[in-house]
Amino acid sequence: MMKKKILFYLFCMLVAGVTACGQSTTETEATSDAAQTVSLQALKAIDLTIGGGKIASKGSTVAVHYSGWIYSDTAKYHKGKLFDTSSDSGEPLVFTLGKQRVIKGWEEGIVGMKVGGTRRLFIPSNMAYGEKQIGTARASIPAHSALVFDVKLLDIQ
Repeated sequence: MMKKKILFYLFCMLVAGVTACGQSTTETEATSDAAQTVSLQALKAIDLTIGGGKIASKGSTVAVHYSGWIYSDTAKYHKGKLFDTSSDSGEPLVFTLGKQRVIKGWEEGIVGMKVGGTRRLFIPSNMAYGEKQIGTARASIPAHSALVFDVKLLDIQ
């Protein structure tokens, strides 16, 4: 009888451990919208693909391709109106992390990425453009807008 209780207890612990290990911040495009729910009080980064190269850190000069959308509660993956993408020019954006040449959400959200990786960044307004309204070739970004970016890290120089 005692042996059965011990086995049952071990089985329950195993199931709990496997369930906890199955949770990850890495998601694929096939993940449902429900799993993409984000609190936009803080930056959220989800690795869509984990690269195998060097790791980006403050002071790294990085080359990225990106697409940016205005955050939407109702759109798939919260991607509302596309406002900018590097695919228009075909040229990557090159900048140094920590030099404040890009929005704060990028400064913090790209750190830790590996070359070859793709990361989705959910950026609250205060880490994007805040009270400023910004116009791009594609669209206008209203003041106080949260943003969504898919960023692919191509190289660290």
